[in-house]
Amino acid sequence: MTMNALHQPTITQTDPSGCYAAGLPAKLRHILSLADFEHAARSHLPRPIFGYIQGAAEDNHSLKDNRRVFDDYGFTTRVLVDVSSRKQHIRLFDRDYASPFGIAPMGIAALSTYRGDIVLATAAQQENIPSIMSGSSLIPLEEVADAAPGTWFQAYLPGDPTPHRSLDNAYRQGGL
Repeated sequence: MTMNALHQPTITQTDPSGCYAAGLPAKLRHILSLADFEHAARSHLPRPIFGYIQGAAEDNHSLKDNRRVFDDYGFTTRVLVDVSSRKQHIRLFDRDYASPFGIAPMGIAALSTYRGDIVLATAAQQENIPSIMSGSSLIPLEEVADAAPGTWFQAYLPGDPTPHRSLDNAYRQGGL
C-alpha cells in the first residue's frame, strides 16, 4: 500500500478479479454513483461547507430544472458489442481533450480542500480534460496558470466590453 497525493492509502496490488476499484483509495471503493459521493461528502465535510458545495443558487431552481431535463435521457444497454475501438476524445478550441466534459468552476473551491483551485486544475490537466477556474477564486489566476497551464477562467464582464480588454489581456498573459 502507498499514499496518494491526498495522503490516503492507495491499494497498489492488482485485483485478481479485474475489479475496477483496484488502485483506488479505500475510501472510494464503495462509491458507485454520484449519489454515493454525496452521501460520503455529507458524512465527511462540516455541515456549512457541505451545504455550500451541494447546494445551488436561487432555492435550487436551476439544479432541479437541470435534473428534470437529464432524467429524460438514459443509456441503452447493449451486450456483446465490441467497444475496443471507441474513443471519447474531443477537439475544442484547437486543443485535444480525453473526454467531452471537464471540471466546472466552483466559487471558493478552497472551502473543499487546501488550494482547491490548484487541486482541481492539476487533476483536470493530469486527466487531459478542461478545467474552468472560478471568477471568485481565492488563489491568484497566475498561480493556477503556473500549476496547470491551459486552465480556463470564468469571468463575468457586464456592459460595454471596451474597458474589459485590459482584463482580458491580463488573463491571457497569465496563461489562462
